[in-house]
Amino acid sequence: MKNKIIITLVVIASSLTSMAQVGIGTITPDASAKLDVTSNTKGLLPPRMTNAQKNSIASPAAGLMVWCSDCGTNGQMQVFNGTAWTDMIGSPSVTASSNGTAVVSAYTISGTSTGTLTAGVPATGVTQTIIATVVSVGTYNIASTTNGVTFAAAGTFSATGNQNVVLSASGTPTTTGSNSFTVNTTPNCSFTKTASFVCGTSTVTFIYNGSSVTYGTVSSTGSTCWLDRNLGASQVATSSTDASSYGHLFQWGRGADGHQLINSSTIFTTSSTDVPGNSNFIRNASNWRSSQNDNLWQGVTGVNNPCPSGYRVPTMSEYSTELASWSSADDIGAYGSSLKLPLAGDRHGGNGNPNPGTYGNYWSSTVYNGNAYYLNFDSGVANIDNWSRSWGMPIRCIKD
Repeated sequence: MKNKIIITLVVIASSLTSMAQVGIGTITPDASAKLDVTSNTKGLLPPRMTNAQKNSIASPAAGLMVWCSDCGTNGQMQVFNGTAWTDMIGSPSVTASSNGTAVVSAYTISGTSTGTLTAGVPATGVTQTIIATVVSVGTYNIASTTNGVTFAAAGTFSATGNQNVVLSASGTPTTTGSNSFTVNTTPNCSFTKTASFVCGTSTVTFIYNGSSVTYGTVSSTGSTCWLDRNLGASQVATSSTDASSYGHLFQWGRGADGHQLINSSTIFTTSSTDVPGNSNFIRNASNWRSSQNDNLWQGVTGVNNPCPSGYRVPTMSEYSTELASWSSADDIGAYGSSLKLPLAGDRHGGNGNPNPGTYGNYWSSTVYNGNAYYLNFDSGVANIDNWSRSWGMPIRCIKD
């Protein structure tokens, strides 16, 4: 019995092998087909997989077919032509653009752009045009964010072929320099935008010491904006010893209450409050305030910030950066810098005597224990040091 079954199977296999065609659902397969599947109620279902799974097939044979579930707009039947995957009519295999339903085979950068980016200034009227090669119409939502700025556009491609997309910028660049923007599309493309720094041509008008005062501004070290002269100075320095450019001498942490004038009266009584309520220079070996308050000059919202709106007393770090940019670490480098810092000197905290014309001492907002840091320079050296807060020193305000 076993031998009969084996013989029967061999005969059946031999018969199938010798047949010219195979029919499923039909006993008369088409003469042109090796396999003819016939049905009025069901279809032929090929292997189904994602684009990533399809691309992971090792050494696909020419003619291999799969259903790519995330190719095209809603999925796509694809065939390997021996070199690349294509759709059933031979077009390149593509997937829908990121965040949209349109099918795009390529994105390229157009030479068309408008506007400029400026560090610290909200982007307005800044655009970049890219070209989308649309294979299948549909929606798009394109964006790229770098350095605080987002280029974006959303809409619908209503026609195939090359279509312009205008990306508009929003946000505020945080730093200067060149930045690359890569759009969130598949495939993607990148373009470069530079954020510049503008300062030197502007002016600042504010109420200072009871009067309206207008100062110029100047840029330094590439990305900082300063007043062009010391607070209280009538002009930009014309030399290191230009007395008209020295300005006023502030005790650390005090506002412009009149004490900063070089000939203001002096008293020995320290203040118990942040605002002494008088215009006297308070003589003391260490501090004009009886108890320490480190927040008087911290930032634009410092309690006694003497600078115009949007400006503040610079930090020790900002003065260090400025010092590093000088041609020499001395009074020549100070005056030769874009800030043109003169030898404004200081006012002794103990006896109240001013000492202009020999060295430059400039307060920073950074505190050190009971003292505060300042920039110091003369004919032989320049450095950052700390000193008693009762001393009077000039201030050069920096934009926040």
